[in-house]
Amino acid sequence: MLAPCPFCGGRAAAIITTRDAEPLKRTYFEDYRVGCMRCNVYIKGSSLCKLIGYSPSPVKIRDDYPETVRKWNYYASA
Repeated sequence: MLAPCPFCGGRAAAIITTRDAEPLKRTYFEDYRVGCMRCNVYIKGSSLCKLIGYSPSPVKIRDDYPETVRKWNYYASA
């Protein structure tokens, strides 16, 4: 759960985008922006994901999403 924006009190959101890292190795990045769209204030993070076999679900080699949410909630509550 995300804490409200410390500047306007509005609702915070997580925006997730993907970008290719190395198509031959079947890996890619998920970039996160957690914050307030109204104030345009965000905490950024990224995760490295790998597709294994024909599984539709990727394996996250490095998952920074929980840490990004924790940072937002820390700064929003300060």
